[in-house]
Amino acid sequence: MRGEGVSIAREPGAGGTTAVSCRRVLGLIGGPLSGVGYVRFVQPFEQLRSRGFELATLPDSLRLTRGPGGYEPDPALLDGVSLLVFPQMVLAPVLADGSRVNVVRPLCAEARRRGIPIVYSVDDYLPEIEEHNPEYERIRGSHDNLRAILDEADAILATTEPLRESLAPLGKPVHLLPNAIDPARWRLRPRRADELRVGWAGSGSHLDDLRMLLPALRQLQRRVECRFVMLGLTDLPLGEQVRRIKRDRRGYTRAQRSRAERFLEVARQLRGLRHEHVPFRPMDRYFEALPALDLDLGVCPLLDAPFNRHKSAIKFYEYAATGTMTVASDVPSYRDEVSVTVPDDAGAWCDALEHWLRDDRARDEELERQRAFVLEHRNIEKLADRWAGALESILEETK
Repeated sequence: MRGEGVSIAREPGAGGTTAVSCRRVLGLIGGPLSGVGYVRFVQPFEQLRSRGFELATLPDSLRLTRGPGGYEPDPALLDGVSLLVFPQMVLAPVLADGSRVNVVRPLCAEARRRGIPIVYSVDDYLPEIEEHNPEYERIRGSHDNLRAILDEADAILATTEPLRESLAPLGKPVHLLPNAIDPARWRLRPRRADELRVGWAGSGSHLDDLRMLLPALRQLQRRVECRFVMLGLTDLPLGEQVRRIKRDRRGYTRAQRSRAERFLEVARQLRGLRHEHVPFRPMDRYFEALPALDLDLGVCPLLDAPFNRHKSAIKFYEYAATGTMTVASDVPSYRDEVSVTVPDDAGAWCDALEHWLRDDRARDEELERQRAFVLEHRNIEKLADRWAGALESILEETK
């Protein structure tokens, strides 16, 4: 059978480590480093290396061979592997003949044959992803891969209690391992700005959350001299992204057109604000880009929707790591962790932001309380034993 090279799109991650270990973990991630790949794979396994675990990841292009059942990965991929860990989604690209690649089931079958435990590491509850999410089409198109992961996993690593509760009906062990930050990777903001700065960092999947906040920011800027700073949303300058949408939208699907119209609405609203936009940065530059915004307040707006209720408070942890105080929506994802939350109402948001901007001393004191919580409870160095215990129990239970 002739070997064929096929590029498999996966949740991005990082290259493999070189530490010698008796327990080699294959994380099915590859390509450029992303936030979720770093937080759920690279970061914890940097701490776990001293506890006898080595992380291996995939190259950018996975070598597959066409067999009777479709494209199958080289079984040698699992040589020496003690544990196979899937990210929350393995995308299934469409081939020239219109078929999709399902790499999950062949890999799981080979892992079963070798007695290798299969683990699902999840940060979002994908069955409830909404149509307006930019990843909706790709995830729905990869449903067979997701179904295969859920069917085959021996255990699950989940980030939040709502995720654990939603996944419990699968009847598999669910280990709660919260998202965390590595304090050594972050530096504090410089505190050199000659203006008050309120900031938001996020992806296009949070477009509607950002849109909800903008009326409050318009009110705020009529009361307090401040600037709104955004990091992310798109990897292009806003003006260029707007021009591309207007040029290409006739060819969009219905869902894509809906997202495009909401993006254009956000761009129009931003024109009435004193604002600054920094496009997405690669993950290895994000650790510098976020503190460089020099934010007095970091905002975490989040609509109360089924998909959002499973999310972690990772953005809060990152703001705290950089020395920025957080104000967040009063929703399950933030309510139990962030000390300052407000209902999703423009007046309430405006009042809260004004209060914390006007009182420097109170803001710094609240920041220290928030940082103390994150450094004690969401510090990967302090959670490493918990990670090691979960992996050890999975290996033991599946012997």
